[in-house]
Amino acid sequence: MTATDSLPAKQPAWVGGFDEHVRWGLNSTTDTAYWLQQYTAIHPLRRQAQLRVALALFSRDGQPRVHCLHDERSLAGADLSRWRERGDWATTEHSWPSGSFLSERDGVQRARFFGADDQALTTSSSVLQVPKRSILRSPLGALKAQAHIRDGHWQITPSSKTGASPLILDGRAEGGQWQCHSRLAAMGSAQLQCVNFDGQTKASVVAMGQWLAPALGRRAPLTIAQAQVSVGGRDYCFDRWMPNATTDAPEFADYRWMATLVNDDFRLHIHADGGNPRITPWLALEDERNRWLARTLRVTPFASLRLRIYPRGSEQAYIDLRSEQCLLQTVLP
Repeated sequence: MTATDSLPAKQPAWVGGFDEHVRWGLNSTTDTAYWLQQYTAIHPLRRQAQLRVALALFSRDGQPRVHCLHDERSLAGADLSRWRERGDWATTEHSWPSGSFLSERDGVQRARFFGADDQALTTSSSVLQVPKRSILRSPLGALKAQAHIRDGHWQITPSSKTGASPLILDGRAEGGQWQCHSRLAAMGSAQLQCVNFDGQTKASVVAMGQWLAPALGRRAPLTIAQAQVSVGGRDYCFDRWMPNATTDAPEFADYRWMATLVNDDFRLHIHADGGNPRITPWLALEDERNRWLARTLRVTPFASLRLRIYPRGSEQAYIDLRSEQCLLQTVLP
């Protein structure tokens, strides 16, 4: 596997599925991060799809700031077939009537987005992409993720009417990418990825949770979660998506996600907290992947994360990891 290998596109299901690709990276020296999302969602029972690309830059150096530009368009059946043929990250080529475009070939990515009075520009190349991929499967679909490092220039220039200065990330950004595809858009979801932990250079985690059904009477909401933690070359997989009577259900909130997962040998506690949105830069966007339910997508690359792994039957943590550089993404009504 080379640095230009990428996650292949997945045809969204006709019943209302979606295929989402996310790339993100953080420069710890400047406390600046980028987040790039591309998703294609099918309108239920129709051959039409919606394609959206969004680029956001975050900074917590001094005054917390976040700027975002996004563009979208509808795809007819023929357009969707062509997109499927070349829709993976390795050969992405999209353009919009507004003049916005996104392209990537041979690991070099270029994009430009235009808003009403603002614009975004990015050029970056892949420096290192970890060959190993984490795969989490659920009843609705799957999430595939891997860590990577990109070097480049990301810039969003707000309208001069706002008086705000451009937000720029220059140089190396360490983070990851993931692809999440689903046959249906759940009521709510949470995903997180972290590749930098305090005092631990060889650790990473990817996790996802889904809120499948609301509470009915005395019954709690139906929620599931999966995770894969890698520490010192060893993988700890928690991929039982069925609810477990001995663990608490995952807790979903706009700016926080907590979950307890188990496998045959270990128990994992996840506590991801994005903090106060007035202090921590958070992005909020309308999410249209669920056509029946209004939802908001919230993202921050500066969530606080604590992972604790216990041997089954023990209250003494076998592994205890902490980070202040976790990407947390929630989608809730």
